[in-house]
Amino acid sequence: MIDVLIKELSASDAARRVEAAWRLGEICDPSSTIIASLKGALHDPEPSVRGAAAEALGRIGCLAAEAVTPIVQLLERETDEMGRARCIFALGRAGKNASQVVPTLLELLRRDKTHAYDTALWALAEIGIYTPEVTEQISRGLDKDLSDQRWGAAKALGLIGRDASSAVPRLLTSLQDVHPLVRELSAWALGEIGSAAESALPSLHALSETDPCPEISHRAIFSAALISGGLTGDGVFESEPAGAAEEPDRIRRAEQYLEQIENQDPVVQQDCIRAIGELGPPVEKIIPELLTLLKNEHLQGGAALAVAKIGVTSMQASTALVSLLQQARPQMLAALDWAVGLVGPRAVEAIPYLRQQLRDYAGSEHRNLEIRYHAAWALARVDYLGKQVVPDLIASLADEDSDVRAMSAENLGYIGPAAGQAEAALEVLKKDNHPIVRSRAVWALKRIEGR
Repeated sequence: MIDVLIKELSASDAARRVEAAWRLGEICDPSSTIIASLKGALHDPEPSVRGAAAEALGRIGCLAAEAVTPIVQLLERETDEMGRARCIFALGRAGKNASQVVPTLLELLRRDKTHAYDTALWALAEIGIYTPEVTEQISRGLDKDLSDQRWGAAKALGLIGRDASSAVPRLLTSLQDVHPLVRELSAWALGEIGSAAESALPSLHALSETDPCPEISHRAIFSAALISGGLTGDGVFESEPAGAAEEPDRIRRAEQYLEQIENQDPVVQQDCIRAIGELGPPVEKIIPELLTLLKNEHLQGGAALAVAKIGVTSMQASTALVSLLQQARPQMLAALDWAVGLVGPRAVEAIPYLRQQLRDYAGSEHRNLEIRYHAAWALARVDYLGKQVVPDLIASLADEDSDVRAMSAENLGYIGPAAGQAEAALEVLKKDNHPIVRSRAVWALKRIEGR
């Protein structure tokens, strides 16, 4: 089997080379023959093959530190933006064996503004070297202009947990972020920090009572319980809805961006659409105008994300996104799943289509892996109470891709005690070949048990 896969790394078809690299990574065998073969694939002319080889070495790197250096070398010379992000993702999968690259990742956080920045936040959390400088640099992500980077920072701080206690003041501020997912992940991170975040209890109680998104109220309550051991606090402060004071200015800017979209080249159009999404829910009144862009095949992905970011409490937005999900081209599904997940429980009608994706897009083609990963993520977003999707997530615990298994385990933990029927399957994953899957299974079991 291994000999066949190594031979496939030289196949004329790039898709076959990608699949071979992925399968070698999933086997997670640190033999010198496999490592040497994947190192060779890091010089492939196709960025997709180089990225797949890097990720495979990252999976193996958790067992063999010698697999890490070739990934770092590729990162230094890689010019493809997504390829760089995949190298950084691979370093995160290598865990503590990638501790040598922590300075490199910290430097990247200081200067990079691409998708590599978001991935570096996650990778630093996974590597597990939690020095004050690491926590500080990740915390600074909460102050970034892009919401994707702010929620990436909040998620990373939650993964770090108790060792991120110095970030509590910044996370408290982020509970008032204009973007709901930033508020939710900040609340989640405070709960993961635990008793060291006791000062957050009044803010979490206030969030649970005032936030317009029920999933955020739920997360605030759950996190407060983790911090206080189930005790309730009586300190509550009055807070203005996030971004409300700036609403007229935000709407004016959104309208200006819409005007600029007309008769502009695609790059400018995408930039304007992205900027509208960053304005958040205070500009949801322009959703009808933004929905027309969903019909444009070239702007559809960016428009869907913008609609989700500003329409999290709008049934009009969720209805449009679910409708689009039903008829989307395969290459659009991962992006649409992400958008639907951002909308959350307002998009509950998406559940049948997300389930179908888990069934229809099996196999190791990279696009299929992305679809299943994002579908699993979205299922737990639209049904955060676990009333419908727990069996689907349990089934995904047996997915052939370790990232999908890890995401499914994580989401079952996110649902918490309502996912009790997943305990047996999660116990099995405690013996998975991949450390990230094992750690997510252990964490999920604790959260399902209410710990």
